[in-house]
Amino acid sequence: MLGDVKLELITPFKHFDPNYILNNAAYDLPLVLISVAAVIISVAGSYWLYSRKDMRSAV
Repeated sequence: MLGDVKLELITPFKHFDPNYILNNAAYDLPLVLISVAAVIISVAGSYWLYSRKDMRSAV
């Protein structure tokens, strides 16, 4: 189970591997794009959920 390529896509620990960055002087672009997409989807989803909430004011 360890060393499985599928886990690299799910966990962010391999997305920003310091050894890879130092050796290649670059990020692993496909994995970074997955991270950026996850952040954008999370922010958009949380904004959408928040905008649907019907919160009463305290006044």
